[in-house]
Amino acid sequence: MSLKVQEWAFERILNTVDRDGSILEVGCGRGSFTRALAATGMNLRCADLILKHEPIAGIEHTSGADLSAKLPFDEGSFRTVIALEVIEHITNPFRAVEEMARVLEPGGRLYLTFPNYWGARQRVRFLIRGSVNRSHVHDTRAQENLREGRCAPHINTMPWPTLKYALVSYGLEVEDLRGHQRKPQRQLALFPLAALLWLIARLSPRRQRLRWELDETNRWSVLFSSRHVLVQARKATRRAS
Repeated sequence: MSLKVQEWAFERILNTVDRDGSILEVGCGRGSFTRALAATGMNLRCADLILKHEPIAGIEHTSGADLSAKLPFDEGSFRTVIALEVIEHITNPFRAVEEMARVLEPGGRLYLTFPNYWGARQRVRFLIRGSVNRSHVHDTRAQENLREGRCAPHINTMPWPTLKYALVSYGLEVEDLRGHQRKPQRQLALFPLAALLWLIARLSPRRQRLRWELDETNRWSVLFSSRHVLVQARKATRRAS
């Protein structure tokens, strides 16, 4: 994750996070975002498969936190769960969502960031190449990481209706989906396509907009000049039957 995206995510999260509640950053990697959060003095804990960063004063790190299995925390342990640029690497993203929802207390928030697979740039890439991710068939290191249960490359390009389905199924209500606007002047060639897609979404019947979640995936901050998106979701205080 670039510094610009990290700063953007940090600002967005600070606007709505419960600063008095316990926070878990899962998939903390080398700890750069963890250090930024720690500097605010919030009650923070970080976790990952293995420790990849130097100890951070006052912050407890939990190793062996596998989102494709079960997190080593009790149900409802945290007011906030943050996973930045993580879910696209997970072999079982549905289990990951389930686990993050499980360790959230009722009313707590989940924040996710990941590459934007739904912007105009990526739609053109899919049209030309048939995929938004490069092949890892010839990448022996990536294959070894997958076999050994370590961090895999970008292997999940879940459509937004599928990811939202997972979130809602595990008791999370989506509060926001937005893209990180980055150097729009460099993507002016995509402006006509983005504008057309935005207009189609606005003119589509409500039934079609709901079926394909067009009001979210075709909003302007997602369609144009955005390579990363942030999802904010809140756990229901009472699980719907």
